[in-house]
Amino acid sequence: MRNQDFNNTTDADRLQKLDGVIRDRTNRMLTDDQIQALVNSIEPGAQHTILVYSDPCEFSGALSARRNEDMGWIVFGPAQFAKSLTRSCFVGILEDPEQPAAAVIIQSVGGRLHYFAHIYLPQSFITGGCADE
Repeated sequence: MRNQDFNNTTDADRLQKLDGVIRDRTNRMLTDDQIQALVNSIEPGAQHTILVYSDPCEFSGALSARRNEDMGWIVFGPAQFAKSLTRSCFVGILEDPEQPAAAVIIQSVGGRLHYFAHIYLPQSFITGGCADE
């Protein structure tokens, strides 16, 4: 949806669109509760990017890209942000690569807040498994 069209919709419509996009981007592999938690983690009118990973190292690397001034939180799953002991940064950790996980990181982009939803789907989900509804 184009930014101008998106700006002319209600918050309820935006949340519904966001729900649909997350379902589509994850091939409906997340539970309703997981999708709802993600939708609730993103400000309805904010710019956002949804990124889906099936490689646990890529997901952990994306979480590690969080800068100290960025806000971020784990939405669900066995992941965490840990503070590096040797550098002034965060390290993303995925504790169980067989379980889905998601995190939201908010960065300032051009003076505006931008939400990045990072979603990890284990390869086993993509090749035949799925989440319970």
